[in-house]
Amino acid sequence: MDKEDFLWIIGLILCSPFIALYYIVKWLYQLTPWQIWKWIKRNREIHRLEEALNFRFDPYYYKSPKRGTSYLDDLREKQRNNYKTPDMIVATLEEAAGETLSFFDGSCSVLLLVHKDSYDMADYVKTGVQPLLFRGKPWTAKAYFDFIQGIWRSSWDLTGQLSTLQECGNYEDYYVTFVPGEHQVSEVEAGTDEQLNEFIEDFKRKYKK
Repeated sequence: MDKEDFLWIIGLILCSPFIALYYIVKWLYQLTPWQIWKWIKRNREIHRLEEALNFRFDPYYYKSPKRGTSYLDDLREKQRNNYKTPDMIVATLEEAAGETLSFFDGSCSVLLLVHKDSYDMADYVKTGVQPLLFRGKPWTAKAYFDFIQGIWRSSWDLTGQLSTLQECGNYEDYYVTFVPGEHQVSEVEAGTDEQLNEFIEDFKRKYKK
């Protein structure tokens, strides 16, 4: 051991109590009454805004902010801008298996989330080009996302990720269907996937209430 290593170890030993003290004081500060009351007020405002906007934090949104102050600021901005839940949301589904488990290659399947109050899924089911069904009824986005996440968690050689291109306030308000064909994430995000764009326009024309 040379002199520099020895001095570094000695310095670390001498500083360790102060580092530990800093984190202890920081933790105790978070437990003070004024900090607890601040946390309660923030959560109350978040809940009030979520109810007013019919919006919940979207963990799948590809530009999703972290929970905390930034999320509260985002809700405040939505209220100022008279946020309305979108009637249709595009989502990408990427999977990797076997030897490619550690990375995604840029290809994806595309899901279309359609608001149950805006589109007639009963007519869509009758066409034979069926959406995802469970016991004869269209799956909600929440049910399908929970299902596919369960598959990924229980599999040792399959993984995946879901990303929505627009924020989805409440996944229980949306039905989900696959868009036919193979797609590239970059084209879907850029809005240049012609097959997807044509599918969306055709779907709107036929099934918009």
